[in-house]
Order: sequence, then C-alpha cells, then structure tokens
Amino acid sequence: MLTILALGDIHVGSTTGLWPPGGLVSEGGTYLMNKAQQWLYQNWERMLQDWERWPRPRYVVINGDVLQGKQNKDGQLVTNRADLQADAAYELLKPLCESADGLYMLHGTAWHEGRCGEDVTGLAHRLGARKEPATRAPLWWQLYLRHEEVMLRFSHHIGITSVPAYEATVPLRNSYILESQERQFRSLPLLRRLNVWSHRHSCTYTVKPPHLHALVLPGWQLSNEFGYRVSAGALPQIGYARIACTGDEITVKPVCFDLPDPHVEIIT
Repeated sequence: MLTILALGDIHVGSTTGLWPPGGLVSEGGTYLMNKAQQWLYQNWERMLQDWERWPRPRYVVINGDVLQGKQNKDGQLVTNRADLQADAAYELLKPLCESADGLYMLHGTAWHEGRCGEDVTGLAHRLGARKEPATRAPLWWQLYLRHEEVMLRFSHHIGITSVPAYEATVPLRNSYILESQERQFRSLPLLRRLNVWSHRHSCTYTVKPPHLHALVLPGWQLSNEFGYRVSAGALPQIGYARIACTGDEITVKPVCFDLPDPHVEIIT
C-alpha cells in the first residue's frame, strides 16, 4: 500500500495563515503568533503526529499556494519579503519532507507565488521536491502519479462556487472532461482515477462509480479580508487528506479540524 499526504493552500506569511514559532522577520526580529495562528499551528502539530503513524512508502504532495506572497495591496502580512516567508515555510515543512519517501510540489497562483512560481522555486529545491522531467523544475503544473492500477492527477486551480450545495458539481464535471480528453494519451489508460484540486479553501470529496473520484483539498488559512469581502458567510476548512492506494483501490480520508468558536459579545 502507498500513502500520500495531500496539502493545499498553506499561505505562510499571512496573519491568518501558518507561521512557525520564532519565525524571523526583517532585521533579525521574531514574530509572535496571534491566537488564530496558534490554533492553526496546534492542528499542524496534530497532523504531524498523525503522519508519523502512517505506513511506508509515504509521499507528500503540496498542491500550490505555499506562501501568501508579497503583494503591496495585502494588508494582512507577517512580512512582505518572499524570502522570509519561504524560510518560515521551510521550517514548517522540513519535518514532513525529511520523513517522506518523496515530495512533489505544484504551482499555485501567481498572486501568491510570483510569476511562474519564482518565489517558491528555491523553497522547493531546499525541500528536495522531485523535478518535472521536461522543465527540470521542482514545481509541476499538473502531476500524474500511477501506483499499480490507480491513477492520481493533481493540479491547483478549480472553479469556485458560493453555493455549498453545488460544491461537487465542478470537480465532477472537470473529471468527466479530463477523462474524455485524456483518452488520446496512450500513457493514461482507463484506471481507477482520483483527481485532486485545491484553491477553494473548502473540502469536497465525491465518487462517481465505477472509477471516478474527485477531491478538493481544505486549506490552512482562516478567513482574511478577501474572504470576508468576496465569499461573505463562507467559512474556510482547515486540514489535509490521506490518500491510500493498493491494487485498483483508492481510499481517501479528508481530515478537517473543527473551527474555533467565534467571540460572542454580550450586551445588556
């Protein structure tokens, strides 16, 4: 059996995203996590503890948007230096990558990672991410992994809906489109298939028998200004997914942590 830890949308550098204890900022200072970040980091440690119990071989796939980025319009940054964000991400991800049998990293959005991943390429090299053969770069636009009679496909972007009841519509539609288009490639036989996306910060998993599975990963960023403005009322989901493959069987276990309760002001 092969197991994969799938992560997406970590957004290191955001004040509503992960940051390691004692992570450095400009001129050698350190940043103290706010309460939201402390909660995120506690759950990150819970994930690491879970990971250590997984059987080998085990792989890590980071499905884009590792960093928050250095955009001047973003007012919720720990630091606007991409190199310091990358250093912080390295400290968070190093324990996973050192105990994994392989790491793959995918491109996210240019807003967060720079043009063509320029702000995360160095991080991917440091972590030892496997290189895409054609470009020899440690970042992949799309990633196909085959294990026995199972095919997995990862990519970051997917359409967003503001109606929770329709969250499964686009992943399933895209899975049908991919299947019809990929039949032209001899290296992609019709196998049990799992398509994995991120980008939404909300988890969806659906199965269409006999062979299609579609997964949208949760993220690691709580609501920020953009979320309150564009997706008002939509709560993010925080967590990861464990994917296990053996023979022609796929087992997907999304893990989403219960969000902290909002503060309720008592008035009289």
